[in-house]
Amino acid sequence: MWGKIMPGIKSKHDFKILLVYPNLSMLLAPPLAYGIFTALLRRGGYQVDIFDVTPYVGEGASAMAENTSVGDEMNTLRAKLAEDKDGVTFQVKSTEENNVDLLHARPFSYEGDLGIRSKTGLYEDFTRKVDEFNPDLILTSIVEDTFFQTVKLMSLIRDREIPVLHGGVFMTAAPELAMTYPGIDMIGIGEGEQIVLDVAERLSCGVSCDDVAGVWIKKKDGTIIKNPRGPLFDFTSVIPDFSLFEDARFYRPMGGKFFKSVQVESYRGCPYTCAYCNSPMQTTLAKEAGLGNYLRRAPFESFRDYLASIIDQVHPTFFAFADDSFLARPKKEIELFCEIYKEFKIPFWFNTRPENITPEILKMLKEVNCYRMSFGVECGNEEFRSKALLRHVKNKTLIEKFGIIAEGGIPFSVNNVIGFPDETRELIFETIELNRQILAYDALTVSCFVPYHGTVLRKVAEDRGYIGKDSIVCDLHHSSLRMSSLSVQELDGLLKTFPLYVHFDKSLWPEIKRAELEDEEGSAIFKHLSERYRKEAFAVDQDEKMKNFQKVSGSIGCASNELDSIRVSIQ
Repeated sequence: MWGKIMPGIKSKHDFKILLVYPNLSMLLAPPLAYGIFTALLRRGGYQVDIFDVTPYVGEGASAMAENTSVGDEMNTLRAKLAEDKDGVTFQVKSTEENNVDLLHARPFSYEGDLGIRSKTGLYEDFTRKVDEFNPDLILTSIVEDTFFQTVKLMSLIRDREIPVLHGGVFMTAAPELAMTYPGIDMIGIGEGEQIVLDVAERLSCGVSCDDVAGVWIKKKDGTIIKNPRGPLFDFTSVIPDFSLFEDARFYRPMGGKFFKSVQVESYRGCPYTCAYCNSPMQTTLAKEAGLGNYLRRAPFESFRDYLASIIDQVHPTFFAFADDSFLARPKKEIELFCEIYKEFKIPFWFNTRPENITPEILKMLKEVNCYRMSFGVECGNEEFRSKALLRHVKNKTLIEKFGIIAEGGIPFSVNNVIGFPDETRELIFETIELNRQILAYDALTVSCFVPYHGTVLRKVAEDRGYIGKDSIVCDLHHSSLRMSSLSVQELDGLLKTFPLYVHFDKSLWPEIKRAELEDEEGSAIFKHLSERYRKEAFAVDQDEKMKNFQKVSGSIGCASNELDSIRVSIQ
């Protein structure tokens, strides 16, 4: 790489930048960051192109390490699968297909419903793209899940000696660890917008990047230059440019329907301090660096032009708000948003907390065509949720708020997490019991806790010996923790049967417990109950489901039809 760290003076018009987007296989929706980078770099006059990993399945499409600690690059990258089949697995199914298998979403067809065809040959296509475009600079934005995928891709082009700038949340959370890996020689810490512009400017002029704010550089002798972060970026000053993404990349299923969806951003950062999330890290690091408050909200007075520009560019039929917690803002701002959004009324989704909900807010949102909301419950034990997860809300409050949400008439999903450090089977069943008291949700999701760098619980897991300090998470489907309180196998069983425990009458719980096991009998029971679950929970789309709930009161859980509602209410 270092032979071309300063490739010589070029005009911006001739300077080529390739955006490389590492991603989990077939995880839909083009990311905001790449739209922002494209807009900024094109505004600066550079030639910009993209290589998107998303459509690829098979070799290299994602890296999942099972039953091995992170060490030798090849043990975790699947590149030597033929030689070492024990330590590495292929992701045979896409992320969205795994969600269907786990009963989180309705079945769908990529090609039949979305017009999306998967690709193979990631490595060959990537090297071909680099050779054909011949970039002067490569940019990546990396989350922890895709780090090894990125390292492998960069190893394929190491002999081209192209400068590569790596950014993203993982670079910010674990910069020292990341830079121990081959090919990770220049990284950006914190927000990447200004860093990308500064590095491109320096390299196009043939000037060293050694003193660019927010950039760390590993020199030939192994020493690392660590530049302090620069000011926070005004994210409202740029409208994302998504034109580099193929049109099919925007289509996704949601609640039984299909949309052309685009991500939008109305604020950056999160006001909460949840121990399992790495968003609080950004707030802490910005404060420690003297940069001020990382949490910034876009003024809705100018948000109308932002949305109008994206509509003209992409022609979406759906907006997905990327905000960490959309309704965690003053009521006056929500009122202003709804007033502005009356002009568009394009269906939209957001993630928020149940505590933020009031009947009045729901009414306003429904009037401007809010299509769906997602709410996190995470854990059903109040003490564990408060002390371990740093979420301070009573179960009584959650149940009351979900009652208001159900009556509000906007479809919603409920999200849970299991496998936290020191969580037990008994605690997980308290989460199941809490979910059984929630009315009218369209979908129930449960994820395995992922110990990302930068989270409070990552440090807890390291201190208690549940995960190695230098272990990099690259498997979202199984626990990365090794705990005496819960084995990986037991967590796997609970992960797949969680929706069944919530949905079905307790008389079926012995069968469901048997379905936790990955043997012939357990798999047969799981298949039978899963088919029944889909018929009852996903027989109609989310809107019809909500109408059914409003016809039949007193149900608990997934009120997918009147018979199911009656069955559950008399248990």
